Amino acid sequence: MCSDQSAKDHALLISTKDLSDFLNTSEGFARNLMKKLDIPKRGKGYPRLRIFAVFGFEKPYPIHAPGIWSTLLDAPAAAKETGESEKTIGRMYEGAHKDKSFTNFLYFGPRKRMIFPFEAAAWLSGTQPKFVRKKELMHPFLRRERQATHHTDNPKREPAPTGIRSSAITTFLPPKAEK
Repeated sequence: MCSDQSAKDHALLISTKDLSDFLNTSEGFARNLMKKLDIPKRGKGYPRLRIFAVFGFEKPYPIHAPGIWSTLLDAPAAAKETGESEKTIGRMYEGAHKDKSFTNFLYFGPRKRMIFPFEAAAWLSGTQPKFVRKKELMHPFLRRERQATHHTDNPKREPAPTGIRSSAITTFLPPKAEK
């Protein structure tokens, strides 16, 4: 009975090495990501159900579906898979492209945004993906929106009134010339 229980537990856990292969990252990055996502290690791995929950899947989670644990695609891999350019895939991720198919990507960092291979295959075939992932169900870290590069919300500085000098400026001005 113990062997059956351990085999069942093992099927519900993913090792750090397998997780890093799935995420296409190093093992250290995978461990740090799990900490950011508040997914603790249980025994020899991380709970697959919790990983799929933070990725935005609806219940029942497809953790045993064939091919679901294929390596995630970043922009270069998705471009190679779909035949589009990396720039086009990046614009699709950002929502700047007219095609909004890949806007529910997984954000792992400013240069690491990923999608599932089944999503790319569904996009190519023009069909709905096999599994539904919703952005609002994703962990807040993974759905981080692109940060604005310019600050439009900062109020403009108003110039100091003319003819009035503050005391801080007065101490550093040269003395007035004598007439």
